[in-house]
Amino acid sequence: MSIRQLKTFVAIAEHGTFAAAAEAMALTQSAVSVQVKNIEDEMGRDLFDRSKRPPVLNEAGRALVPHARKLIAEYDGLRDHINDDTAYEGAFRLGSVGSLLTGFIPSVLLTLKERYPRLHIELASGFTSELVTLVDRGALDAAIVSDLKDPPAGLKWMPFLREPLVLIAPPDAPDLTAQQLVEIYPFIRYVPETSVGKVIDAAIRSAKLKPHEQMRLDWIEAIEAMVSAGLGVSVVPAREHQRSHRPPLKHLAFGKSVRYRTLGLVQRVGDEINGFSSPLFETLKSASL
Repeated sequence: MSIRQLKTFVAIAEHGTFAAAAEAMALTQSAVSVQVKNIEDEMGRDLFDRSKRPPVLNEAGRALVPHARKLIAEYDGLRDHINDDTAYEGAFRLGSVGSLLTGFIPSVLLTLKERYPRLHIELASGFTSELVTLVDRGALDAAIVSDLKDPPAGLKWMPFLREPLVLIAPPDAPDLTAQQLVEIYPFIRYVPETSVGKVIDAAIRSAKLKPHEQMRLDWIEAIEAMVSAGLGVSVVPAREHQRSHRPPLKHLAFGKSVRYRTLGLVQRVGDEINGFSSPLFETLKSASL
């Protein structure tokens, strides 16, 4: 189990419910449930009485709370000793695909700022192909990109998050299947020239959807806004970790098998050894839980 999972467990004890802990930890309620299940699996016993609504700590869970608090305090003390304000300093040039700039990247940057106050992160956004080129040229130290299956020689791509593709529909759309909604609503397509656009197009073809395309957009947030306003349906990554920052939408699975967008950190080979990429990658993994 991780320290982050223990912090989530303690947050539930302190705030009383999974939902309140999720808000305090800037997580989705489903992410909180997954972290609790991981702890219970490793402990080999239930920590909550789920016969009650909402679930409450059982005797084993209450006994674990003070030990979890002690471990967290010891970890924070060790981290503060190792990662003092001289551990990393100067500028780190980070790129990111645009769909992470709301919700996900701000929380990551806040965590990094707290841990490494003398490090200045310069942020740039763009499409995967553009960001990979900038990393390859040395204009960026690293970038968070989508579905980089064959990185150029000298670059390394480390995935940290898979997001299922879903069909999104207006919140007042009728309760129909994804296939039926595609038939009756105009389709708003994410531009197919991009990495995630190619993944989305492959998923549409695999599911044998026959959308009536009305517009193409290159910004997932714009697509979600259009769909929420009732202007059509679309296929986008689920982005569960950013649900609180999104307009109201219906989410539907489609096709016989789930397709995913995969996000990862791309950097030059060797930089992960001596540079800041390693703690950055660990922070990204923790933030995506």
